[in-house]
Amino acid sequence: LWLLLLAMARETSMADVGGRAQPSRCEFHHVRKVVLRNEPWDCKIGRDRNLYVAEVSRNRIIVLNKSTGRATESIAYRTESDCFRGPTSISINEQGSMFVADSGSGVIRVFQGEPLSCLSLGRLQPRKRRHIPTPGNFSFPHMVSTVDDMVWVCDPESCCVQALYLNGTCKYLIHANLTGMRVKVPEDGSFVRWRDLPMNLSQESNQVAEAYQMISTTLRLPNAVLVVKDTPVCPLLLIVADSGNHVLRFFNATNGAELGAAVGGWGRFVGELNYPTGLAMRSDGVLLVSSWGDSEGLDPRGQVAES
Repeated sequence: LWLLLLAMARETSMADVGGRAQPSRCEFHHVRKVVLRNEPWDCKIGRDRNLYVAEVSRNRIIVLNKSTGRATESIAYRTESDCFRGPTSISINEQGSMFVADSGSGVIRVFQGEPLSCLSLGRLQPRKRRHIPTPGNFSFPHMVSTVDDMVWVCDPESCCVQALYLNGTCKYLIHANLTGMRVKVPEDGSFVRWRDLPMNLSQESNQVAEAYQMISTTLRLPNAVLVVKDTPVCPLLLIVADSGNHVLRFFNATNGAELGAAVGGWGRFVGELNYPTGLAMRSDGVLLVSSWGDSEGLDPRGQVAES
């Protein structure tokens, strides 16, 4: 696979470091292609501005130099009784600790300090119960996001999102009892803010009610999670890519309460999503969503900004 490094810059926007968007002052030094033949599933820019890439088939994290794009370090966790078994996602907090979703092991690896030490959060769910959401257990931890002393993990096999303290204790688990309504964005790109839409459709006009369509009230294959600080919606916003329902769901990350209707729905037109699998927040507050066959940009009010 090819990884195109366009932003090996002195200063780069970083929404995932501590969940807070940073000013964007990129100076592009070069455009360089780096050959990664070992299934790179995720990458993040660290506090040192180097690029950290999770290579699944080689069971390692490689570090690419910010200026040259060359691999300078390989982090391959291995002990006498444990090792990486398919690292799929990386998140780096404001203190520089690196959280890695070790999907095959069913745990989150936390690397911190100099020299690097590692601790593990969570446990592998027993095989016979892989599809049953259980606090603190993971069947296939897929994507992680971290802010302050918390980490959020999505598990597409057990169809849940968990919020964990750094001691591994589960604060809350999101799986069922969610809204069955999703907002269909009109093709002209106009959009009624999802947080302003009514929860009781019977009290509203047909024009508003037509914007809603029913979806499953449980998470179906949540494949991406992102936590962002200081948003217009709430101080700590949790965004989940609910791939099986083809929507984005929004939660108060402090307590896991869902905020309004879901956004998106299957399709290839403006404002629709086809199996969303990736999330990132740009420094100007635009949410970037990757999905099979298309990509979207949603501004803080939910309006489609670019596609």
